[in-house]
Amino acid sequence: MAVESGRRALADLAVLILTASHAVCAYVQYPLMFDYLCVAALENRIINSIDDLHEHFVSPVRMNHGALRPAPATRLQHSNEARMTPQGSIPERACMAINIIVRTETFLKGSLMRFVPCAALAATLFLPSASFMAQGQTEGSRAVEGGGISVPGWTGAVDPSEQGQSLKDAKLSQDGAALHVTTGPAIAYWNPANKVSGNYTIKATFTEPKFMNLNTHPHPYGLFIAGNDMGTPQQSYLYCAAYGSGNFIVRGFGPEAFQMNGRHGEANPAVHKAPGQGQPVTQEIALSVKGNQVQCAINGTVVATYDKSALVTAGKLKSTDGIYGIRSAHNTDVLVTGLGKSE
Repeated sequence: MAVESGRRALADLAVLILTASHAVCAYVQYPLMFDYLCVAALENRIINSIDDLHEHFVSPVRMNHGALRPAPATRLQHSNEARMTPQGSIPERACMAINIIVRTETFLKGSLMRFVPCAALAATLFLPSASFMAQGQTEGSRAVEGGGISVPGWTGAVDPSEQGQSLKDAKLSQDGAALHVTTGPAIAYWNPANKVSGNYTIKATFTEPKFMNLNTHPHPYGLFIAGNDMGTPQQSYLYCAAYGSGNFIVRGFGPEAFQMNGRHGEANPAVHKAPGQGQPVTQEIALSVKGNQVQCAINGTVVATYDKSALVTAGKLKSTDGIYGIRSAHNTDVLVTGLGKSE
């Protein structure tokens, strides 16, 4: 009786959940769903989802045609678990950062909110169990039907974070003069014979026939250079990739993931924007090593320049000499032409 009356009292309250960091939003889905299903009984509740920084999670929250699909796991990619904050890992800080703000329904008419901190409650009740997390670690990326590599001489490797998935969950095929990449998990493809050293420029043209055809937000694709120990746990390489939304990123593995222009990359007028979802967009991407500098150019404009010493260092590249190839984020469909060394 007391439990039921308590539940009715809770049902009369609207709940708003805030977090101290964007990444914690992946954890907030659980108290949100608890409130939505168990307390409010599906009444007077609205869930707002922002997928910012989703790429740092193995199984991020997804939106499907306006509907929230909570991720079955909030596990971070291993390379970010202890690096994203000076104070420690995001999971450690998440349990301390969540606050639930309880407000009366009269708040809708302008009343003040009453703040009720409940970090301990969030940590003990709402974080998923280990078995539940284990069930959904690969759901962030689709599996491509008929996947695998059919181009002679080529091989590849999925990102270390794509646990449970393999080369068979993405597809590399020959489509006329183009290499056709369909992912699946985030992946790098290369031909071991494609090696360069010294000063060089590697260039290719990437065409996304239907922008955001396989995803709900832009995903990048591009070139990598300086590949060493490829296909092993110690692999290292640098890549420059473009989004059909006008942004680009420069990142790499050494063997842990590293970023050269921030978590979100940056916008540049040189990067082509698709006219709209389902419309084609093309990017010409080049990576060059010239003396002591490494440059990325997109559509003929240099968008990023780095001293070689900032790249060839502990935790990043072993050398700028090595294998070159192509890299695509998860859930993309891209045609690649003209890949090769340009004098």
